[in-house]
Parts: sequence; C-alpha cells; structure tokens
Amino acid sequence: MTKESSSSQSVKISEDINAIFSLPRDDEDFLEVIDNFGITEDPAMQQFQLEYRKLYDALRKSHTQEQALGKMCRDLNSEILSNADRVKTALQQNQDDQATIAALRKEIDNAWTTADNSSKKEHNLNLQVMQLQDEVTLFQQEVKTVETRSLDKDNIIAEVTD
Repeated sequence: MTKESSSSQSVKISEDINAIFSLPRDDEDFLEVIDNFGITEDPAMQQFQLEYRKLYDALRKSHTQEQALGKMCRDLNSEILSNADRVKTALQQNQDDQATIAALRKEIDNAWTTADNSSKKEHNLNLQVMQLQDEVTLFQQEVKTVETRSLDKDNIIAEVTD
C-alpha cells in the first residue's frame, strides 16, 4: 500500500464517518421521511409521526448544541495554548530576571568589598601619616636640641678662646 492510497483511504473513511454522524444541511431528508408516512387516519401512525418529529427536533437541537460546544472547546483550546505560551514567556522572563538579580547582587557585594578594602587602606594610610608626622615632630625637636647644644658649644668655645 502506497502512501497516497493510504492517505486517500483515510480521507474516504473520514468522509464516511462525517456522513454517518452529520445532520442534513437542510430539512429535505426529514420532510421526505415524513412524506413517506403519508397522511393517514391511523392514530398509531400519527403518533409515530409526532414522536419522529419530536425526536428529529431533539436531534437537531442536540447537534446544534454539540457544534456550539465543539466551537467553544476549540476556542478554549486556542486560549489555553495562547495562555500557555504567555506563561512560558513569563517563566522565562522570571528566570532571566532572577539571573540578572543574582548578577547585580554579586556586583553590589564586590562593590562593598572594594569600598571596605579602600576604607581600610585609607585608615592605615592615615595612621602612617600620623606616625610620620609624630616622627617629623620628634626629629624637629632633636634638631632644635642639637642646634641648642651646638650653639652652647660654640658659645663655650668662643668664651674660652676669648
């Protein structure tokens, strides 16, 4: 069996099923059946004709409702698929946002670490500056002391030589 013949057979089967389960497009078939009963005075036949008409009306109403429900189901299915796509997009966006948030948090942590390290370095450098200023003050005092001693020695030498 070829692919074409298989396809044509499935189309034929589908058409047969639709013909079996579909109602006529107009009421000609119904009227033909009713006409076949003929107008008789037989009460049983009139009762049958009445029941047949009720049954046909119920079948037609049921068929109309089935088609409406089928359309509703197709519409709902389309809406579900559309919503599923939107949910998928929202979930992907959420994942992307979470990744961005994590990256930004890491960046913030790095910035705080850098700021803390800079603050510690600044504090250490300020301590070094203060120590160096203290040393400069000590050296200045030593220089004054040495100058004073040197002047005193010069004065003593000058007095002795005079």
